[in-house]
Amino acid sequence: MSEDISTPQLVGGAVAWLQCAGLLIPSARDVGDNLVVFVNNMAPTDMMEPVSQEVYASPGDSGGR
Repeated sequence: MSEDISTPQLVGGAVAWLQCAGLLIPSARDVGDNLVVFVNNMAPTDMMEPVSQEVYASPGDSGGR
């Protein structure tokens, strides 16, 4: 996996400049998408409510055992 973060920074900067509240992007690590929320661009009436949650164990984590 590339460590070059210049492209994601450029995209994030453009989204912030356009004053978008969020961006849905494909995951670089796994199947699925990521929602990036720019909280500074949210209107006072904007609301977020989680619809699901997943907890991932760190590599080598025995699940707290």
